[in-house]
Amino acid sequence: MWLYHLLLIALLERLVAGTTCYFPEGNVAEDYTPCSDNGVSFCCNKDSICLSNGLCTSMHQPYVLGRGACTSQSWNDTSVCDDVCHGSTWDPSLLLYLASTSSTVLLQCD
Repeated sequence: MWLYHLLLIALLERLVAGTTCYFPEGNVAEDYTPCSDNGVSFCCNKDSICLSNGLCTSMHQPYVLGRGACTSQSWNDTSVCDDVCHGSTWDPSLLLYLASTSSTVLLQCD
């Protein structure tokens, strides 16, 4: 039984690894992996953690938020690949800053 589970996990990893991620301008996002294997998904860098809000956070200090990539090359499914910093060209230093009030959370791209 454990062999069955091991083979299933290996198969799923191959399926997910075979999915390409793209930045908003259409360039391939090297070293990014989909956060879900269910259709269109947002993607995070291999050194980041996928968050449920569609953003990525680094696994190492400083724990910064960032916009990842998307399995949709055209980024036309904004219900999955959020429109956060969509107009910004990807840059390793593209960071998101949180500014919140009592009722609103704002993201600033920098």
